[in-house]
Amino acid sequence: MCRRICRNRTAGVLKPDIPAFGGDSLNCMLNETAVRKMGLKEPVIGTKLGDHTLVGVVKDFVYNDPYGLPGPMIIYYNGGSTANIFVRMTDDEGWKQRLAQIEAAVKKRHPAYPFEFRFVQEEYQRKFEGFRMMGRLASVFGGMAIFIACMGLFALSAFVIEWRTREIGIRKVMGASESGIWMMLSADFMKPVLLAFLLAALLAAWVLQLVLAKMEYHITLRWWMFALAGGLAFAVSLATISWQGLKAAFRNPVDSLKVE
Repeated sequence: MCRRICRNRTAGVLKPDIPAFGGDSLNCMLNETAVRKMGLKEPVIGTKLGDHTLVGVVKDFVYNDPYGLPGPMIIYYNGGSTANIFVRMTDDEGWKQRLAQIEAAVKKRHPAYPFEFRFVQEEYQRKFEGFRMMGRLASVFGGMAIFIACMGLFALSAFVIEWRTREIGIRKVMGASESGIWMMLSADFMKPVLLAFLLAALLAAWVLQLVLAKMEYHITLRWWMFALAGGLAFAVSLATISWQGLKAAFRNPVDSLKVE
């Protein structure tokens, strides 16, 4: 058998000529993690691994556990019976026809055994059901928390503005504008909102880093994510207190001064 080895210039790893080694049970391949774990030095091709000769190194790919690092893997030809067959198909209109052809081939070879199939994509999707459920619960309880917080902020702003009604009337008599009074009241309420956002952002960033560190393939946290969340929080808070602030700013100062 011709033992040609071709170099993949893009990936930078050695890969075997598959047709040349398709039926050779004396050769094997490793993934990149296995090469690192075994401490093999270049050139790794030709290394003896027991009764097998290493003829290629494949890039790491996710299998079994979508959360963790790809484990070390050795690939070799086994001429015995096969319990599972992995087939990669193009997701187009002809996938049902190709699946029927595979079933016919299996039935022809082993007519006494049932033909069962599962899609790998669906299997991996089931592994993420926990994260989806956690996301839904976080959305529901987060929305409830925001609603309760807005109700509390609305009630607090109404109480504080009612308590400062005479002060607002005096300021208007002294020449303060409606926009100035609204900005003054808004600034007083937005300071604790800013402090709460800073504490929540730091805590959220720390927790998200711990969660993402357990996954090899994950997104990268960016500053704009927290800036967007902060902007939305400020917008909701400002909209909540603006009704009471504008109501107090446009109130007749004569009526404000009569309040005991």
